[in-house]
Amino acid sequence: MKRNKYIFPLTTGLKSSEIGNKAQSLLFLKLNRFRIPETYILTAPAFGEFIKNGSVISDILKDEIKSLPDYTYAIRSSTSIEDSETHSFAGQFLTLTSVRGYDNILNAIKEVWKSAASAPESDYRLRAGETVQEISCAVIIQKMIVPLIAGVCFSINPVNNLNEIVIESVEGKGEDLVQRGVTPYRWRFKGKLSIEGPENYSGISAIRKVATDSLLMKKLYKRDVDVEWAYDGEHIYYLQIRTIQKRDNIAIYSNRMVREMLPGQIKPLVWDVNIPLFNSTFLQLVSEITGPLKINPVDLTKPFHYRVYMNMSMMGVILSKIGLPADSLEFMLLNDKAVKPGFMPDLKLFRHTFRLIRFIYSKLHFEQTFLTEFSLLEQR
Repeated sequence: MKRNKYIFPLTTGLKSSEIGNKAQSLLFLKLNRFRIPETYILTAPAFGEFIKNGSVISDILKDEIKSLPDYTYAIRSSTSIEDSETHSFAGQFLTLTSVRGYDNILNAIKEVWKSAASAPESDYRLRAGETVQEISCAVIIQKMIVPLIAGVCFSINPVNNLNEIVIESVEGKGEDLVQRGVTPYRWRFKGKLSIEGPENYSGISAIRKVATDSLLMKKLYKRDVDVEWAYDGEHIYYLQIRTIQKRDNIAIYSNRMVREMLPGQIKPLVWDVNIPLFNSTFLQLVSEITGPLKINPVDLTKPFHYRVYMNMSMMGVILSKIGLPADSLEFMLLNDKAVKPGFMPDLKLFRHTFRLIRFIYSKLHFEQTFLTEFSLLEQR
């Protein structure tokens, strides 16, 4: 049988430049023993030939498509700009599902190519600040899974950057969730501990397995990940994986902790005098341990309806400077007694050993220092 020139099973030995980012990520899953559907890749050089001479490449591909197993496929792009570390381009290239028959597969491939050909001038790309450049486009030809449930999993909360796993699922095809906006079931996990979601759900064992797998994927990928998955009643299949594009400088406010120190209403005049003083004093104390902090005291808290709310994201930054996990204060924000705080220090704390000793010493002798300085102030 004549060897294919453009379509190959997704396996090692294929050049990363010819299979695109999305296929490369699928190969990562496969090599790390995560189950993926049977997948074939139409390599990027075919796209270049299509741009030059569409009819010739169509005849070649028709013969190669006939060599594929007689499955129903999902046809999706795998370009050189998708799922990068800076931009995901999620939903910007065409995906066609439930495609069967070599004529239909060929037409679906052409539709995907056309969406890639128009990408350099897309609004998304302009908004993302991407410069116009030549795009290489491979095409993933993936056996369709008939799922009982399907969905997405995030190894970090994509809304507020909290260190928790978020899973959303629907019964049936995952495209109902991703493309049609069907209201999903939703779970949140802190490690392996479920902190939100229906525990009596019929597919809860699969949901828990996806949560556990996402932790391992995050460890292997060395980044937080967004995973699409499907469960057919017997096996969990992972359809694609990409890096989560974190939102920087998200301010999350809570008064759960601060209301114990500043209860009741804080009127504007009291706020303008007391709160900057309180914040400045707090930051000054912390900086005795961490060194200078580039934090504006007025950014540490905000008033909402005359109540004081603390910027928990900024508190996380302060904890990181000290050498404690940034999510150590999450239990204060989430008001969830089932989630235990983790105050295990890292090596950063030991860099502050000298400052920490000096800080403790100065506070143990605070009364003596105060009486000495107060006497001088009284004389003035």
